[in-house]
Amino acid sequence: MRVLLIHQNFPGQFRRIAKQWAADSNMDVFGVGHRNALGLDGVKWIRYDLHRDAKVEHTHPYLVQMERAVLRGQAVPVYCYNSSKKVMSLM
Repeated sequence: MRVLLIHQNFPGQFRRIAKQWAADSNMDVFGVGHRNALGLDGVKWIRYDLHRDAKVEHTHPYLVQMERAVLRGQAVPVYCYNSSKKVMSLM
């Protein structure tokens, strides 16, 4: 089975399960994380970057975190699509 784990701080809350799955010879585990993420030994992963940061000066303070989440949500599929050869080489 192939598993793709996506977390801005990869492996984030997936650390234990990713290690367990990666140790299983019947599973292929891959990760996607922000460029500042730590990654995880034994798990192949790629880093994505945001095309811009949240515009704090133009965004209501309550919505800055939401804007960052939306930007991350947009960045991951765009990066994977634009880097499909790199992503597929991991698999």
